[in-house]
Amino acid sequence: MDFLFVGGAAWLDFVNTEKISHGARVDLLSTPEDLAEWAKAANLTSDRHVPLLHAKKFRAELRGLAEALSNGRNAPVASLQAINAELRKHSGYFEVVLSDGSYGKRFVESGNALLGQLAESAAQTLCEGNPSFVRRCDNPNCILYFYDTTKNHGRRFCSPAVCGNRMKVAAHYRRKREGS
Repeated sequence: MDFLFVGGAAWLDFVNTEKISHGARVDLLSTPEDLAEWAKAANLTSDRHVPLLHAKKFRAELRGLAEALSNGRNAPVASLQAINAELRKHSGYFEVVLSDGSYGKRFVESGNALLGQLAESAAQTLCEGNPSFVRRCDNPNCILYFYDTTKNHGRRFCSPAVCGNRMKVAAHYRRKREGS
């Protein structure tokens, strides 16, 4: 599966599991196996018992959050409620582990691991990051979002190599046509 990890935050990469391909909206999470495969590719704890419909509903709430933030609005109440609901279910404990002669702590999930981690990611953006840095790709044919961590916060495209290049080529041909 061709998952895109251009969001800069796990929750945005999850939102980006819906994309536009050849002019049509494509859902990369068609089966529970797709969800597990995405979680593995995202280096998140895979939780096979997450109902796919529930994961997609949560993704829709996160998309609403991304859309609101990218338009300079506050987080929708429904998105905050969905995040808080997943945070309430997200539980676990720390355990001490010995690795390579030194001790460390490891968090062991005992709740809904995957959606809880995504809720944590969204909460981190809202509470510890700068929500105004959530942006939608400037390519009008793209529906991907990203967290702009560039120095001047001037990132415009989900991927400079993909959408950035497409827009540059389109602008070049437009200028060439107008100049002819």
